[in-house]
Amino acid sequence: MQRVIAVFCCFLIIATTAQAASYGPAPQPNIKAERIARLGQKLGSGTDAFIALRMKDKTTLTGWVAQWKADSLDLVNPNTGEHQLVAYSNVARLAGYNMATGVQVQEGAGITGKLARIATILPGQRMHGNSFTKRGMLIVGIAAGVVLTIILVKIL
Repeated sequence: MQRVIAVFCCFLIIATTAQAASYGPAPQPNIKAERIARLGQKLGSGTDAFIALRMKDKTTLTGWVAQWKADSLDLVNPNTGEHQLVAYSNVARLAGYNMATGVQVQEGAGITGKLARIATILPGQRMHGNSFTKRGMLIVGIAAGVVLTIILVKIL
């Protein structure tokens, strides 16, 4: 009797495991495509909405957006005027600027792209110098670090 119950339990476990495996994982929505569609609504379309795209196959596309669709966008090459339909799922990076409204959007550049964007937005005077100025500041910084280290070692 115990053997029959053990075989039945094994069969029950195998059957439920096989049934659960046949369902597979639930399909996940493409979050990046949703973000790109949202950014497209923010940016707008027309000859003033310029974008640059880096595709997943490492090619780049630039132009203005004729129309944002549910799962793709209609990109127009400014030089030739030819239209190209680009699926959101193929886009790795997107950067766009609408010259009429001043809206700027970016997706997929990571932290370095966001920091570069902040650096261009921050007001203030930019110091432009030659390579000697940069090298001189580096030497001054190293010297100040060495002096501070010596002072801290003597104090402690």
